[in-house]
Amino acid sequence: MTSPEAPAPACSQEARTGVLAGIVAYTAWGLFPIYFKQLGEVAALDVLAWRIVLSAALLFVVMCLRAGLVRLWQQLKACSDWPLVFAATVVISINWLTFIMAVAAGEVLQSSLGYFLVPLVNSLLGMLVFRERPNRWKQSSLWVAAVGLSTTFIIAGVVPWYALVMALSFGLYGMLRKRMSLDSTAGLLVETSLLTPLAIGWLLIAGTALGDHAPAVGGWLMLSGVITSIPLLLMGFAVRRIELGTLGVLQYIAPIMHFVVAVWVYDERMSPALVAAFLTTVLAIICWMIGTFYRASASNGSSVGPGACKSTQSV
Repeated sequence: MTSPEAPAPACSQEARTGVLAGIVAYTAWGLFPIYFKQLGEVAALDVLAWRIVLSAALLFVVMCLRAGLVRLWQQLKACSDWPLVFAATVVISINWLTFIMAVAAGEVLQSSLGYFLVPLVNSLLGMLVFRERPNRWKQSSLWVAAVGLSTTFIIAGVVPWYALVMALSFGLYGMLRKRMSLDSTAGLLVETSLLTPLAIGWLLIAGTALGDHAPAVGGWLMLSGVITSIPLLLMGFAVRRIELGTLGVLQYIAPIMHFVVAVWVYDERMSPALVAAFLTTVLAIICWMIGTFYRASASNGSSVGPGACKSTQSV
């Protein structure tokens, strides 16, 4: 007999499935540098354009199979957040383009640093936009990151622009998505669809023809829609089934993998500036995680958070 404190078997199974989906999604994102390195000879805007067009096409098929055209149209008609949608479209395109440029420039370490900084950017935006009141641990994390990065920039005279742009753009994107009524899949479909005419125009007018690339490169380009969309669909599946605290821990899989790939696969050099930036960021993240789990334990003594298994809807 199951004890009253233990989660129901179905709920426990859903949580395990959600964790597995989250691990696969973040592992896939962690391997992104290796994928985009295969496209190093392709112009960054060409890669972005193909990524947008093919992602929009795949997401449209997924949404039609999942909900049907009628339900999709109803969801779009009910949306009243179009200014936020347009803003999110611009921000996510900046994030994608910056990541592509960073990998092509051999700055995978900066992509790792950028995604390590995202939770801290989220906390800062929560304070500024949503009037959230972080506990002392989270406040300390922001101060440690700010002082550490500022000191690094001043002493070394180097500003990791790729990392900062990626962290700020992804943090802003998360903030905008939080305020939208569209779910994650429909939202990304709309965002990529809005960019698709521009992407097609670029490919037709200024982009390099697909046939002008080597067959292997063309094949990698054709996979960009799948590479982009599948992890996002898995994340949408996971977020409905596991606690946000668990998701917060899983999110570090990707930047850790970026770091490992940069140092051990591509032999990127750890400059003193980057070493100092990483050390202060890791210390800030430790403070942030302590603050996150301290708040969770104070507000909820159970191991299964509210809503962790309340939905069985598949993505």
